[in-house]
Amino acid sequence: MESIQRAFENFLQLICALEDFQRGSVGYREFQEKLWNNLMELGREITRAVLEDHDSYLMEHPEEREGWIVQRGPEEKTILTKFGEVTYKRRYYRHKETGEKAHLVDVTIGMGPHDRIDPIVQAELVAKATNVSYAKAGADQEVPVTKQTVMNIVRRAGKAPEMEIKESPVKRRVKTLYIEADEDHVSLQKDRKGRTLQVPVIYVHEGRSEENGRTWLRGRFYFTGLEDPEELWLKVLDYIDANYDISAIEKIFIGGDGAAWIKTGLKIIPQSIFVLDRYHLSKYLKRAIKRAEYPGLYDEAWEAIDQCDRAKFNSLMKAAAKLAETEGQKQAIAACRRYVNNNWHGILSYREHKDTVSSPSAEAHVSHLLSERLSSRPMAWSRLGAGHMARLRVMQGNGIDIQKHYATWFSRWEKGPLFAPERSMRKRRALMQRYYERLQAAIPALAGSRTPLRTALHDLVFPSGQYC
Repeated sequence: MESIQRAFENFLQLICALEDFQRGSVGYREFQEKLWNNLMELGREITRAVLEDHDSYLMEHPEEREGWIVQRGPEEKTILTKFGEVTYKRRYYRHKETGEKAHLVDVTIGMGPHDRIDPIVQAELVAKATNVSYAKAGADQEVPVTKQTVMNIVRRAGKAPEMEIKESPVKRRVKTLYIEADEDHVSLQKDRKGRTLQVPVIYVHEGRSEENGRTWLRGRFYFTGLEDPEELWLKVLDYIDANYDISAIEKIFIGGDGAAWIKTGLKIIPQSIFVLDRYHLSKYLKRAIKRAEYPGLYDEAWEAIDQCDRAKFNSLMKAAAKLAETEGQKQAIAACRRYVNNNWHGILSYREHKDTVSSPSAEAHVSHLLSERLSSRPMAWSRLGAGHMARLRVMQGNGIDIQKHYATWFSRWEKGPLFAPERSMRKRRALMQRYYERLQAAIPALAGSRTPLRTALHDLVFPSGQYC
């Protein structure tokens, strides 16, 4: 019962810190520091006590560990918890039939034999690393963790199965559905040729809404993955089938820059119509015709595109090529011409479906969702690491609580609640009764009327509702 004594000593320090602040002997900053330190120490002590008490319970109750016999111990293990490092002692067991060996307390709380960080902290590190570097995520802990450790935990999280697309009980009915796609170009580690990894992102939505100058996409849902493009598009199809009444959909627009992997979606998604992203079209045209030098030619080229006049556009590109003064400029004009002609059906969509079509805005989503973490700063990734991080960013973009999700996954081997026999609980309550009486003697306010503090202490000591 030493753990109860130490817990009460820490709790008494909390009360003393409160009284010091109320008397004015310490300032608010110092009070907060004392309060935080005492709370962390109390948390560490209770965690240690719970684990060691359960180890003792398992040893004393062989019926709760059928087939397991003690091999050695107790032996120490130190783990990083929400309260900091906790060192506890537990026994090592062997199953007399299977020969399997394990520290049963570790198994009970979901800790592997080589784990030194508990599942809750691991999940917290994954959530932080989704938004900041591994180094920053590791530094922002009660006990700092190295960036290598954070990276290993993120990669371990990447082994978790993808979240299943669940069938919606009430499928949404819309006439038009929009799909937009683009990719981020991520620098690869140890690639001397400067090659990049293309990390795709696809999102489905029901159209744009605007209120008070703010625009958002209704029903937006993201996808990413480094698998074959057909497999990625099949996931998109499964999502649409699970959430929408497909019989009610009249048009599905697929918007993008015309890349082959994006056009693969046209073969997978029924009733789909390609729409060329005007952001990328504008980039090609600006490189081909410098507006400052040839403003009339540049405007005419855009007019030909808006009017879907293919012959006029090609004629203007030929005229631009004759005016080009460098070989680089001629190549830019040829590239623009090829790009427009290869994606002409995506330009025609603006005229043929002018009442429902809209220009894709995937570039902004890629920047916010992927580039902000993967490529906007000078960093390089492995293919595995980039894939895991893209997946985390997409989960976050879809509104999933990363920390909660992975806390559940990291604890998937947890065997259930830690408990103690009733005999032990009766002894604890009797001991807690004595310590409570000592607190009342030390703090007269606790012996008076039922103040919130006194009520809280009673609830802590007597959870059954009995009062001394």
